[in-house]
Amino acid sequence: MDKKYIALIGAAVVIVGLFLPVASSTNMSTALLIQGEGVSWQGAVVLLLALIGAVLAFMGRTKHAVWPGIAVIGLLAWSYFDAQGRLDRMAAMISGPDVPPDFAAMLSQRLPHLNLLGWGVMGAGALLMIVAGAMAWKGSAEAPPPAAA
Repeated sequence: MDKKYIALIGAAVVIVGLFLPVASSTNMSTALLIQGEGVSWQGAVVLLLALIGAVLAFMGRTKHAVWPGIAVIGLLAWSYFDAQGRLDRMAAMISGPDVPPDFAAMLSQRLPHLNLLGWGVMGAGALLMIVAGAMAWKGSAEAPPPAAA
C-alpha cells in the first residue's frame, strides 16, 4: 500500500476517533471533540492536526505527516493523564471523612470513567500517520540519485 494512503487512512481514523466516547458514566458518554455544550480545544487541535496530516499526504509531502502524528500522540497522552488526574481528585473528594459511606458509594458508582475506545482509535490513527511518514522518510533516503544528463 502506498505511504500516501496510509497517512490518509491514519488521519481519517483520528477524525473518526474524535467522535467516539473517551469518558462514560452510567447515563452518558462524551467524545474528545464535543464535550457538554460545545467543542473542546483539545478536540479542535487534534482535528486540525489530522487535517494537516491529510493535506501533507495529498500534497505529496507524506514524510512530513510524521510531525502532526507525533503532536497528536503527545496531546492525547497529555489529555488522557489530565482527565485521569481530575477523576482521581473527584474520587478522593467523594471518599473524604465528612461524606457518609452510603452516599460515597452511590456517588462513586455515578462517577465517570475513561473509555479506552476513543483514546485507542485516535492513538492508532496517529500511529498510522507516524508509520507512513517514517516509511516516506526511509524511502526518500534510499532513492537513487538522479541520472546526470
